[in-house]
Amino acid sequence: MIRKIDLHNEIYPLLELQKKSYAVEAQLINFPNLPPLKDNVLTLQNSGETFIGYFLNNELAGVLSYENNQNTLDICRLFVDPIHFRKGIAEALLNYIVKTAPFEKAVVATGSANIPAIHLYKKLGFIIKEQMFIENGLSIVKLELKN
Repeated sequence: MIRKIDLHNEIYPLLELQKKSYAVEAQLINFPNLPPLKDNVLTLQNSGETFIGYFLNNELAGVLSYENNQNTLDICRLFVDPIHFRKGIAEALLNYIVKTAPFEKAVVATGSANIPAIHLYKKLGFIIKEQMFIENGLSIVKLELKN
């Protein structure tokens, strides 16, 4: 089941899952200082993002957060519990938001070395629009989907 996450009553499972999932991405892209690993309860609650979760047997298994500004859907975070990788959870969350949120274009960014994420976004019609070099060898790609 996919539903909105209550950032007051469900914040701790969200934060725990985010740290667990992004730790795997940090290893994958060889960048241990990913900003999501530094989040805490307050930074998540004050992010301005809307969080939706994929629940399996009432347990949070995946999360997508977004902002919708001026017809642009900005996908801020997408992460899945590592024990549930490769089960279609990230794809289900992306499909859900693309079908339910009004937008003219959707944008997302991920590490250039995160091949599984890039493959998923491309599978759903996203196109790489830009590659940026940030710091210490970290490279990010920005992808876009037109509605």
